[in-house]
This record gives sequence, structure tokens and C-alpha cells, in this order.
Amino acid sequence: MQRQELLYTRDILSRLSQDDTEPLAVQLDDCAQSLDTILVKVSVDWVLQLMEGPQDERSLIKDALQRSREIIRSARIAVRQAEGAEEEKLSPEAEKMLEMIPHNASENLKQLILGMMKSGRSSSEVLNASLDCLAELFRKSKIKITVERHQR
Repeated sequence: MQRQELLYTRDILSRLSQDDTEPLAVQLDDCAQSLDTILVKVSVDWVLQLMEGPQDERSLIKDALQRSREIIRSARIAVRQAEGAEEEKLSPEAEKMLEMIPHNASENLKQLILGMMKSGRSSSEVLNASLDCLAELFRKSKIKITVERHQR
């Protein structure tokens, strides 16, 4: 899950660079693989043997779990810091669309597109421009997008 959040912040929100995320993504993959190796062995008998066995085996598992928690924590911190980073300026079209969206209320996409059509461009151009603006506003954490199935 942390790997997906990290990649989402990098690829969708464009808030982290490849250089920032790649080491963390590799470490998260390594931890997942290490934990998967441990999980394959887990059974009641394995736990009993582990408890009766030498401390070294328990320490290896404890260390793997602690390392995983630390890397997950690092990924969460990176995502949180990236999301709180200073925002870039909006394009003029995105700024105009943002002004059309009421505070603390939802707006229908059709209404936004109709409002954008006042610019005199063709309907399909306005649709594409509106979707681009929505993507920009979403990436810059200016709007929340909810999608629901149209009821006929």
C-alpha cells in the first residue's frame, strides 16, 4: 500500500521526483519480499519451534519487521511532506474553472463545461480543456473528484 501511495504522489500528483521515490520503492519491495518469505513459513509448529529455538532466529524476524516499519514510516513522511509542499501556480484556465466551483459544495461537470463554453470554442475543445483543468486542479490538491454512475 505504501508503495502505491508513493507512486501516486510521484506519478499522479507530480509532487515527488523519480530520484526521491526510487530508493524508497526498492526498499519497500525488498521489505515485502522479506516479509513474504517469513509468511510462507508461518504455522503453529513454526512459531513453537521459533520460541524454543535460539534467540538469533527471533532477532532476524524482529529486525525484518522493524526495518519494514521504518521504511513504511519513511515513505509516509515523504508522501506527507510532498503533499504539504508549496503549490505551483495554476494555469489561467484552471484558475477560471476553480472560480466556477463553489466553496464547500459540489458542482456537476456539465455545469462547468457549459460555463467554459462561453469562451466561444467548440464543444469538444471545451470538454478536453475542462478535463485538463480538472486534472490540474486535482493534482494541485485544489479539488476532490467523486465519480458516480449515471442513473437513468
